[in-house]
Formats: sequence, C-alpha cells, structure tokens
Amino acid sequence: MLMWPFCERGHHCLSHSHPRVQQQAFLGVCDVLMAHSFQLQVWDPSCFGPLLYTPSPKLQRALSTFLCMHVFTGPDCESQSGAETST
Repeated sequence: MLMWPFCERGHHCLSHSHPRVQQQAFLGVCDVLMAHSFQLQVWDPSCFGPLLYTPSPKLQRALSTFLCMHVFTGPDCESQSGAETST
C-alpha cells in the first residue's frame, strides 16, 4: 500500500461537503497512520529498506482542524481551550 496517495485522498475527503465522508476520511487516515506507526516499531530496515512516512503539514493541520471542529466541542472543551491559551 502506498501511504502518500491514500493520505492525500483522505486529506481531500476531509473537506467533503458530507459529514459522513469527512468522518470516514478522518478515521481511515488515522487508522492507517496508527498502523504505520506500529510498523515502524517492529520494522527491520535491513530486510527491504526504510519504512518512513511523515504526513504533510497540510494533512496534519486538516486532521487537527477536524478534531477541534468535530471531536472537541461543547462548553467543557471551550473552557479548557481558553485556559490553555491563557497560560
């Protein structure tokens, strides 16, 4: 599986007009990145070469924005984010 094309397609789908598509894109990209992160811990580079992928800054920003807009919402989260900016 090629990481870059999958993550770029997921990045594109994060800005889709349908919330369900956005949610599935977020979950898909996060699942693949988590699995890839685990593979980095057990990978033997002497077998086939390096197994490295770093998400682009744009993708990282899109995932962060999705979290802020769709996961960390509500009065409790707003008061916590305000406390973080004042420190």
